[in-house]
Amino acid sequence: MPSLQPGTYHIRVSKLGFKTVVHPDIVLNVQDARALAFTLPVGPVSETVTVEGGAPLINTESAAVSTVVDRQFAENLPMNGRSFKL
Repeated sequence: MPSLQPGTYHIRVSKLGFKTVVHPDIVLNVQDARALAFTLPVGPVSETVTVEGGAPLINTESAAVSTVVDRQFAENLPMNGRSFKL
């Protein structure tokens, strides 16, 4: 789904004759492209399956921000007409 605002989402997938599947706490950041696959088991529509898990997405212990800047990263930066040479 294009044009979603950054934030935390809960996705519920359901279809008549299948169990409902819920995937909570999906975090979208700016320019994220996420693919999520859901398998709906056959069953009554009154049943709900909740999928949870994953590692914490935010380090609350440290405010450090880091990125490895290699040659390819620097060459792909938009330079507004300037050239980059190593």
